[in-house]
Formats: sequence, C-alpha cells, structure tokens
Amino acid sequence: MARKALDWHQPVLLQEVLEYLQPRKRRRYLDATLGGGGYSYEIHRQGGLVLSLDWDPSIVVLAKKRYSCPNASWRLRVGNFARLATFCQEENFCPLSGIIFDLGLSRMHYQMRRGFSFKETAPLDMRLNPHLQETAADLIRRLPEKQLAVFLERLAQEKYAREIAQALKKTIRKTVSAKEVAKAIVDIYYRHGEQPKLHPATKTFLALRMMVNREEKNLSAGLAASLWVLHSRGRLLVISFHSGEDRIVKAFFRQQEGKRKLKILTKQPIYPSERELKVNYLSRSARMRVAEKI
Repeated sequence: MARKALDWHQPVLLQEVLEYLQPRKRRRYLDATLGGGGYSYEIHRQGGLVLSLDWDPSIVVLAKKRYSCPNASWRLRVGNFARLATFCQEENFCPLSGIIFDLGLSRMHYQMRRGFSFKETAPLDMRLNPHLQETAADLIRRLPEKQLAVFLERLAQEKYAREIAQALKKTIRKTVSAKEVAKAIVDIYYRHGEQPKLHPATKTFLALRMMVNREEKNLSAGLAASLWVLHSRGRLLVISFHSGEDRIVKAFFRQQEGKRKLKILTKQPIYPSERELKVNYLSRSARMRVAEKI
C-alpha cells in the first residue's frame, strides 16, 4: 500500500511535517485537509490515531478506495475545517496531539475539471465543495466590476486588477471556459509588454478561488477552533501557498503567543528543500509554520 499511496499523491514537506508533528502510537491527530491522504497515511502508519477532513465528498470517496479506510484507527469526515471542533466532539476525538493544515490544491482537484487549471476547457467553477451554490462564473456575473477589481487587488495583489475585472465581466457574457478566461488575462499582460515567469492568470484564479470558497473566513475559523481541541503541548502545523494565507497564519500565531496560548516553534517559515523542488513542482510555493499549545 505504501508504494501505491506515494505514487498517487506526494504531499509537500512530508519529512518536515513528521519531524515537527512527531506522531506517537495511540495519540490523536487531525488532518484538516485530507486531499491525497499523504499525511494521514504516514501518521497512521506510525501508529497514530487519525481523523481526516475534506470539504469535497469526492476526495473522501477516493481516499476510502485507495487506503481501505475508515477503520478503528483512521476515520474520515466530509466537512470544512472551519467546523473542526464540532467534528472532533462528534467523533469523541479529543484532545489532539497534533493538527496539520495543507492549504494547497491537491492533484485530484486539477483532474476534476472544475476550472482550476488555466488550460481547462471545462466551466469556470472553482468550488472545492460541489454543493456550494455559487461558481466562479456566477461570482463574476454577480459582482460589480469595481468590487471585483478590489477583491483581485486585495486578495492577490493583482496590479492590473481594474483591466482584468473589466475583461472578466466582458468574457463571462459569452463563455464560462477557464481556458478562455485565462487567455483574456494573458492578453492584458501582453499588451503591457509583460511575460512573467508565473502564468499571468495565476493571481486572478487564486483570488476567484478564495472568494468562491470563502477561504479567508474558513481559515481564521479553523485556526481558532484548533485551540479548543489541542492537548497541552499539542502542535499546530499550517502549510500555505501564497502570502495572503501566510499573513493570516503568521498573525494568528503571534496573537496567540502574545496571549500565552501558543508558542511559535518556527520563527521563520520552513520551505521545501532543493531536492523536493526537483521532484515535486507543486511544492514550489509551499511554506510551513508550526506552533505548540501552551
């Protein structure tokens, strides 16, 4: 099973996560973002008791097939980590020795044709949970152009936010294809004579995904809930992939350290090694912060 598990999904910063989490037999751990199941699998393999959450029902179904769980020592729940304290209480799974948040998209999300990729001819959906009412296309139609520009600038620091907002409103009238929306953004960058290393649509797609899934609000709620379920000296690990997420995590850690509720263990973020970057391209933006409950 180990070979198949790692081939299916390579979690970022895995060795660093295990080093800080220090899984122990019969201790309880929460994987707040199951995804491909890499962290949950390794914690379980080392004897830890695991509760894994994912907001996407299809991800949970895939994990059940891949890992032959749930079982007595590995439980799965469909749900957003904003409500992690409720799930832990319902499962009688408290207190916890550790919690891991991986805030990035998994490979499976890119394979589900929900418009996360710039190359997709699929609709511009971007819902992490398909039961959410509003897609990214719906959001673009609903928001006024000026408000859309404000969100693009605030959430993703997009310097051409006004032009892109205008293009999004225009493009969405005739198409909802992720690929065509991305092309409209590329055209704006090219008109300015820019060919950035990252795809020009990266920031806009990030901002749209964050808005559709209310990621800022849910992350803040999930971090706060973690304090209720962690054991004294239990560890909170958060892997983020862009500066907006990282600022929320950093501010929360500092605030709680000031209140003497957390002790920050990583004064600077932990980044992937050069070796990992060579074998796992998706790890390039990852950074991890760790704190311990006092």
